[in-house]
Amino acid sequence: MTNYQKLRALIIDDDQQDVAGLLYLLDQSEVEYEYVDTLEEGIEAIAEAHEQSDDYDLVICDNHFYDRSLIEYDPNFNGVDLIGIISGNTDFDENPRMRQLAQDYFGPSFGDIQAHYKGRLIMFSGSAASEDSSLFRGVDLIQKFPDREDEICEQDLIHAMQERGFGVEMDFQNLVSFKQAYAY
Repeated sequence: MTNYQKLRALIIDDDQQDVAGLLYLLDQSEVEYEYVDTLEEGIEAIAEAHEQSDDYDLVICDNHFYDRSLIEYDPNFNGVDLIGIISGNTDFDENPRMRQLAQDYFGPSFGDIQAHYKGRLIMFSGSAASEDSSLFRGVDLIQKFPDREDEICEQDLIHAMQERGFGVEMDFQNLVSFKQAYAY
């Protein structure tokens, strides 16, 4: 068994079924994580963790969200916007509402939050690849896709987590059985 660090992740996805396999693997590997299903909850979790000096070691975020709780900043606010803000890839001159969101939720800690999450952001999405690639500088983009006979959509995500020191063990057959029982 590989000796991994004790790390913590935040998973932001509005459809728990889309990340059920990942959450199952994290539970089986006893990896600490928090799952939230809205972008606003994700932003609040990031801000609160920073305020408590307990930042996440990794943020994994989907792209499209049906919840529109952040429409005052952008009627189409999605995961790409959140990742763009935190990664420093959003041009605030072109997007003053995004600057306002960063100020409203992160306040004067925003620069520290951006510095902390450099290299700790993953877009896990089926559609993010079609977005402007400049939003993903320094961000891993891992494509969600339908499982195949010898490949499951979580495997690249698990490898990315392992490379960052997360103790996630992937038991392919066990995960396939779980997903079949979960009625994918």
